[in-house]
Amino acid sequence: MRLTEQKQEEVSRQVAAKASGRPEGGARAAAREIGVDDRAARRAAQVDSLSDAAKAVAREVGLDDNQSALLAAAAEKDSEAQAEKLREIKRRKEEREIIRKAGDAIVSHDANDEAAAD
Repeated sequence: MRLTEQKQEEVSRQVAAKASGRPEGGARAAAREIGVDDRAARRAAQVDSLSDAAKAVAREVGLDDNQSALLAAAAEKDSEAQAEKLREIKRRKEEREIIRKAGDAIVSHDANDEAAAD
C-alpha cells in the first residue's frame, strides 16, 4: 500500500494531463495492483500497524503466522497492550490444548474400560 501511495504522489506531481475522476487510493489500489481482494489488503495493513515490540512478541510466542491473533493485537491502542494481547492469546491456546489432551485421555481411558468389560 505504501508503494501504491508513493506512485500516486508521483502521478499527482506530473504536469501532463491526468485521468479524470478521483484516484483510487490506499488498500483498494494496492490490492488491485498485487492481485488480492481489498479486505485482505486492509487486514495486512492492520497487521503491519503492529508495533515492532508486538511483532517481536508474536514471533517469540509463535503467533507470527496467526492472522486472527495479529489482528486482535493490532486493535489494541499501544505497544504494551498489543504485546500483552498476544501473550494472553498464547496462554489461552495452551490452556485449550491442555483441556483437549485431558479430554482425549479420558475418552481413551473410557474406551479401554469398555473394551476390558466386554
